[in-house]
Amino acid sequence: METRAKSKRARLNEIVGSWNPDVEVAINKLNDDCLIKIFMFLPIVDRVRIEGVCKRWRNISKESWQHFKTLKADLAIWGSDVVFCSPNVLKKFRQLKEFSFMRSVCSKLSDPFPRIIHSLPTTLKILEMSNLIFSNIDCIGKMNDLEKLTIYKEDLVTDTFLVTLAENCKKLYHLDISGAKNVTESGIQAITSLPEIKHLVLNYLPEITGYNFTYMPKLQTLCCRGCEHLKDDGLCTLLTMCDLIEFMDLYGCEQITNVLLKCALNVAKTRTNNLVLHLILSQDGLFDLRPIYSHDTLLKITLLTERESRDEDEDWLFWLL
Repeated sequence: METRAKSKRARLNEIVGSWNPDVEVAINKLNDDCLIKIFMFLPIVDRVRIEGVCKRWRNISKESWQHFKTLKADLAIWGSDVVFCSPNVLKKFRQLKEFSFMRSVCSKLSDPFPRIIHSLPTTLKILEMSNLIFSNIDCIGKMNDLEKLTIYKEDLVTDTFLVTLAENCKKLYHLDISGAKNVTESGIQAITSLPEIKHLVLNYLPEITGYNFTYMPKLQTLCCRGCEHLKDDGLCTLLTMCDLIEFMDLYGCEQITNVLLKCALNVAKTRTNNLVLHLILSQDGLFDLRPIYSHDTLLKITLLTERESRDEDEDWLFWLL
C-alpha cells in the first residue's frame, strides 16, 4: 500500500514539475468566437465554474450568456439542480426568448420554482409550465413581449391573473390554461379581448359556460375538451362572428346539442374564404348528422369514442410534457 502511494505521488510530482506557466495552453490559442462556441456545449454548472479560471474566460463566458435564446429546465443542460435554483444564474440570460419547465423534465430537481419565476427576463416571448408549484405568478402577467403561454394545471391561474394578462400581454397569440379550475366567465371575458389571439386552449375548465365568448378577429383554434358546463349559445356566437375559425375540440362537453351543429352548418355554407371548419365531438352525444352529410359544405365532424379521446389526450400530454 505504501509503495502504491509513493508511486502516485511520484507521478503527480512529475506532472506538476513539468508544468511551465510561460508555455501557452493550446486552448488559449483559439480566438474568442471559437471559445464561445465551445463554452456553449458545456453544462451550465461548468460554465459558471469556468468564469473563475482567468479574466479572459470570465469575460468570454459573460458574453456567451447572450447567445442563449431557448432554455429548458433539464438536468442534462444545467448539470446541477443547485445552479438551477440560483436566481443569480438565471439573471445571466438577459436575451432569453423561450423558457420551458415541465414536470417530466424537472422531476429530479429540488423545489426551485417559486424563486426562478421571478428571475426570468421580462422580454420572454414563449413560456411553458406544467404541474408545478408556485407561490405567485403575477409577474407573468407583466411580460409585455409574451406571445405564447402554456400553464397547465396551475391553481394560481385565476380571473384576476387573466385580467392582468389581457391588459399587458397584447402580443399573445397562443394561450393554454388547461386544467385551471379556478377560472370563471370573468376570466374568459378578459382573454377574449386579446387582439392577436389565434389559438385558445381551455380544456378541462369546470366553471366556464361560454356565455362571454365574443368577437376574436384572428381566432383559428378553440379547444374546450372536457368543459362539462359549456353550452351552445356562446359557441354559436363565436362561430357566427369569427370567420377564421378552423378547429373546435368539444369532446366531453356534455351540454352541446344539435343547435351548435345547425349553426356550424349555416356558417360553413356561407363562408367565402374556403376555410374548412372541423368540429370534434363525443360519439355518445345525440347528434343528427344527416343534414351535414346531405350537403357539400366546408364542415367536417369527427365523433370520438372514449378510448380514442384517451389516446389523443395521452399524445397531447406527451407533447406538452
